[in-house]
Amino acid sequence: MENRVTVITLFDKYECLYKTYCSLQKQKNIDFQWLIIAKMEDKMELGKIASLDNRILLHLSENSDILEVEQEVFRQIKSDYIFFLPEGSVIGNTWLEELLYLLYFNPKFKMSCVLNKICATEENINFFMIKKDGLCQEISIKESIKKWNQIIYIEKTYEDKKCRELKNKWVGESILINTYVPGLEFINFEDMNYLERFKLIRQVEQEETHSLEQREKISILLLTQWLEIGGADAFNLEFVKRVNKEKFDVRVITTQKSVNVWKYKFEDEVEEIMDLSCFLKKSDYIDYILKFIETRNIDIVFISNSYIAYYFLPYIKKRFPKVVCIDFVHTEEWYWRNGGFARISGIMGGLLSKSFTGSVNTRKVLTDVFNRKNVEQVYVGVDTDIYKNKGIGDINVRSRFNDKKIILYIARLNKEKRPLLMLEIAKQLIKIRRDIVFLVVGDGPEFNKMQKFIAKEKLEDFVVLEGYQDNLIPYYESADISLICTLVGITFVTYQSLAMGLPVVSSSSGGQDEVITNDVGRVIQTSVKEYEIDVDEVNQYVSAIEELLSSEEKLLQMKSNCRLVAQERFSINQTVFKLEQEFIKLSKKESVEESQSINEIDFEPLQLYALYEETESNWEKAKKYYLDQIDSKEKILKSQGKFIIEFEEAKKYFLSEISALKEAKQYHLGQIDNLHEAKDYYLKEISNKDRELHELMEAKRYFLDQIEIKDGEINKLKEIEKKYKIQEEQIRELKNTIEKFNYKLKILTEDKSIMWIMKLKKINL
Repeated sequence: MENRVTVITLFDKYECLYKTYCSLQKQKNIDFQWLIIAKMEDKMELGKIASLDNRILLHLSENSDILEVEQEVFRQIKSDYIFFLPEGSVIGNTWLEELLYLLYFNPKFKMSCVLNKICATEENINFFMIKKDGLCQEISIKESIKKWNQIIYIEKTYEDKKCRELKNKWVGESILINTYVPGLEFINFEDMNYLERFKLIRQVEQEETHSLEQREKISILLLTQWLEIGGADAFNLEFVKRVNKEKFDVRVITTQKSVNVWKYKFEDEVEEIMDLSCFLKKSDYIDYILKFIETRNIDIVFISNSYIAYYFLPYIKKRFPKVVCIDFVHTEEWYWRNGGFARISGIMGGLLSKSFTGSVNTRKVLTDVFNRKNVEQVYVGVDTDIYKNKGIGDINVRSRFNDKKIILYIARLNKEKRPLLMLEIAKQLIKIRRDIVFLVVGDGPEFNKMQKFIAKEKLEDFVVLEGYQDNLIPYYESADISLICTLVGITFVTYQSLAMGLPVVSSSSGGQDEVITNDVGRVIQTSVKEYEIDVDEVNQYVSAIEELLSSEEKLLQMKSNCRLVAQERFSINQTVFKLEQEFIKLSKKESVEESQSINEIDFEPLQLYALYEETESNWEKAKKYYLDQIDSKEKILKSQGKFIIEFEEAKKYFLSEISALKEAKQYHLGQIDNLHEAKDYYLKEISNKDRELHELMEAKRYFLDQIEIKDGEINKLKEIEKKYKIQEEQIRELKNTIEKFNYKLKILTEDKSIMWIMKLKKINL
């Protein structure tokens, strides 16, 4: 594509403009000029920045009429595309190229723009590109836009580490926001059917425009699906970090829509990163990639975990027969597309100069099942200088769990890593011992299911979800055992655990049993049910973990063995060095036979892939729809079943109540019979009591009569008692008189003298 882009900026302050200049300098492999619009009085100041780059042009004017200034500018512009860049703004390293190709491959649109993914609305148009032929020179930009019906846009969350640190906020604000016109329809290209406008590969002359001998470095294009958290992505990251930058330059293209959370890690290590899903339909990928290979002088195409990339191979080899195509197959996946990446590598094997596999098992699958040649196995390995246990355990991690044994589970939480199996293992293990905690580090689509399972089974004290952690070393240092339940490949966690001196209890899938021996851990045979929970498999995990935790001496010996094995057998530096040697050797060898065979291909592999993927997508949608329907029916049936169960339970309850009532009835009828008998008995008793009462009444009357008689007698006795009391008084008085008389008599008897007589006279007898 020979069209150039003109970048237009309105000048205000030099300091802000320099920031924009630095941002534009990062735009690679795109021919553009930068036109700065300013007043004549700013000429001196702008001369400084114009001298920095011959692509910088100045348009100085004293005219205050916007329309006239715009017309003057458009007369100067020779480019077919115009990009409006607000002063002081920082744009992503690939935005110009992305917006340009977005319009190029979608000719019915006149404008493409970038919207902030956090608030993607037409009122947030800060960065946009237009086709010059879509503008009318007699009217303003704003009036021209009014004539358009649709604008195609791409969403951006962050582009580089700096923007990531600013928490997805843009640097600078648009001063061209007044170009917003209500009523425009904004179309996200990702919503468009990629088979809507499938076009055949453009016929171009097969000229070899680059060769290794003309350059000092070998140029590698790494094709991968995304830059996410995962084992294959960790390998890609380690590869671009460690490859010899003096001998190789690496560029990365991603092919699948994703957040690309590790993009900032790759940016410092590679020449450039292009995410095709941001600005191209899949049917347009190959056109762009062929142009990319040509403009960047690519020597080696290195495929690592991108399925659609294999379908690019026929086009690449047809156009560039001397470009070396290599792939790295991390594992076979029988549950996905009948073998996954191993299968497609086998199908496209004739176009690949060589394949590398991450395990002996995967190499055997490629050679024995898919009849591949030129396949070599290399263990990914680990940097044992970085992953090194200091032997003291991280205080911040271990102190949270007292003296509990820590079982570490690090993984992307998706179905392939079987996190729900790990929870079932935890559930069963705590029945045996309570001095353990499962520490889960990672994030993914199964996270919410895990939270619900933990809450349902009340495992909060035994399973802790840490989420994604950028630094894993503190967790390795604090753990006692590393648990791996994967269905795919030899995981990076396996290598890291060994390097940290951490024994591993792992599934046997994907070649794990090639790395984990009884000297460094235990391997559990993976169940044939794969995604289902197998009770026997769970019990084997539980037994293995219990065995290791029960013997401190055995565990310490294993930790020592782990570190030695990692250092001797699994070095990432050795792996990258080996790949470098192979890349150098292969890049010097022309694949003449391959180029001859590829010229005979007369079909469109990408068209087949697009049809296949659309069919698969439709099938997935249909599958989801019917699964949702089944789920809905199951919920109804479960609800009905629950009602039936509740009804049956209620029926049983009421039947038991009726039975109890019948028993109660019989009991009470017996009681009634007893009461009748008791009634007859008590009536007889009452009759007897009545007779006794009559007799008592008669006796009462008799006694009352007797009492009356006695009362009369008592009255008589009382009268006699009164008379008696009177007589008693009289007797007392008589006694007193007698006593006095006796006293006088005694005196007279004893002393008959006159003195006594005189005394007697005084007494007054």
